[in-house]
Amino acid sequence: MPQYIAHKPRRASDENWVLTAVSISLVAVLCMFALGYFLSNHWRQEAQEQRQQQQQFDAYRRATAPPAAARPTSPPLPADMQKAQEVRARLLANPNVTPGPGFDRPGVQSTGAAIVDAIDTAQERSAR
Repeated sequence: MPQYIAHKPRRASDENWVLTAVSISLVAVLCMFALGYFLSNHWRQEAQEQRQQQQQFDAYRRATAPPAAARPTSPPLPADMQKAQEVRARLLANPNVTPGPGFDRPGVQSTGAAIVDAIDTAQERSAR
């Protein structure tokens, strides 16, 4: 009758641990590459679909845009605003006027226009 000898469990060698670690690392790297490949394809496809939708939307907007004549124009400015803009342009065109920090305050431009007119009138009289 054979006798059964109790054997101690065999300890894994360092070589087995290294092979296991290398194979697990290799599988993990391959999984990461596969995941990256699928994600990049997915993102590329989404970008292409978005470009296509944008092109379709642009074509739709061009097709449905009202003609240039039908577009509303801005209403004309009131007469007092037009006059104020003319005074401002006349003052800024004068070489003797240098606008300061209070140039846009009420009354400054009209006073400046009166002063410029008075100077111009005086210069015309002295030139005669």
